[in-house]
Amino acid sequence: MVSRIPLRRGFTLVELLVVIAIIGTLVGLLLPAVQSARESARKSQCGNNLKQQVLGAANYVASSGKWPTSGRKKLRGTTVIRPDGTQVQSGVVYNVESFFSQLLPFVEQASLAAKWNPKQCYWDSTVNADGVSSNQLLSATKIQTYLCPSNALGKDSFGGRNPAAETANAAFRYYGTTDYMAVGYTELDPSTGARSSSAYRDCLLTWDQSTQSAQDGLSNSVIIFEDSGRSSMNPHNETSAVDTFYVAPDGSVALDCTNPQTLIQETAISGLPLSSFNGSSQSRVGNRWADGVGSGVQGAPSDALSTSGRQVINNSSQVLPGALSKFGGLRDDAPNYPGNAPLGSSGACSWHMVDCGPNNEPFSLHAGNGCFAGFADGAVKFMSAKTDVQVIRQLCDPADGEQPLPY
Repeated sequence: MVSRIPLRRGFTLVELLVVIAIIGTLVGLLLPAVQSARESARKSQCGNNLKQQVLGAANYVASSGKWPTSGRKKLRGTTVIRPDGTQVQSGVVYNVESFFSQLLPFVEQASLAAKWNPKQCYWDSTVNADGVSSNQLLSATKIQTYLCPSNALGKDSFGGRNPAAETANAAFRYYGTTDYMAVGYTELDPSTGARSSSAYRDCLLTWDQSTQSAQDGLSNSVIIFEDSGRSSMNPHNETSAVDTFYVAPDGSVALDCTNPQTLIQETAISGLPLSSFNGSSQSRVGNRWADGVGSGVQGAPSDALSTSGRQVINNSSQVLPGALSKFGGLRDDAPNYPGNAPLGSSGACSWHMVDCGPNNEPFSLHAGNGCFAGFADGAVKFMSAKTDVQVIRQLCDPADGEQPLPY
């Protein structure tokens, strides 16, 4: 009797192609969902980071009785005494500590805060009390709480080279950056909404501001906005050699960042560690967490004269850096465009300019066209880019006496 061995029939080429096509279709359907879930997790972490910061600011107030400063204040009726005994009542002063430097002990960075010298600027290379570190070296710390994981455009090198970290052969050799901005002032006109220096108002993070300074209520006062996506093309230049200087953390004595008892003017700083993009000794770099350049909500320079339809959040966000635009925000790759174009010049808002796109203005790369805002009461909210300009102004000004419209 002859037994027959059954033949094993394999898949045909057509069947294999059908299976591959089905798998490819399923992957194509699942991939967007997976990417959306990942971005949702990143967005949630970004909001949590901001939550830690606003709670840290509240704890700072509880321990000191004052809000941490954004770093900058225009003197208007406030007297600062210079070391030579002369008094100054106008101009711009900078705190030697940034908002984020002041917040270090309250965002689980107590070890870093203990080494920090609050009487020296962050670029100072003088060895601190521990005999090892300097403020410059400590500024090369990458602090995850100050970074938004949704920022796909950011690079470590955007903080600029850190000489002390390079000398120490540290693994991280750049100044640490931040994707958030402490709101120090606003220049949105209360009548027209246009950008105007005459509409300047101090916000809650200026000198000597206590919880009572939020006259409109803590829940109606924004202290921090997300500002994610900044590149290294955002220096802030101070041009005055007379009325720009540093003051002590209490705002009473002008400081020299090398010698705490000597007045220093911004244009006279020697040894300012420059980032790789700029050769001016007057530059401040706003995307470094240690830099107290001070941020204001005022909108894009190209939109300065506009009185309707202004988009303050995510302004000039249509074009990301890439083939269409070297810097982003404008389809033009000329590095100096628009140069010294006057305020109100239509379309003149490439991201390498201050206040354009993510450069010193509320900005995010999240889906949903909006950004996170942190309030003085500890709340964190996602605000739409369509939020009315007057609502943004009301939320930034803690003592305008107005109740913000729904947003």
